[in-house]
Amino acid sequence: IQDPYGMTIRFLDFALGNAITKGEKIRIAQRYRQSYYRKVKGGDSHITKGKNVETPKGNVVDPVVLESSLRQHEVLGRI
Repeated sequence: IQDPYGMTIRFLDFALGNAITKGEKIRIAQRYRQSYYRKVKGGDSHITKGKNVETPKGNVVDPVVLESSLRQHEVLGRI
């Protein structure tokens, strides 16, 4: 992510519109930017690295299987 702050503001504008104030969006974006850069500085090559993925029922999904499924998905996979 080249601009985590700007990306977060754009996402919040799209997803929430006027449901929260500009000040709240700024606060959220600043916190995300700090969190993102802290994680990257710590050596993680991707913000999702090392995350456990759980289903709504609480089952843990093998990240390798999940990645493979997403890559092969008609809509979510890479073109």
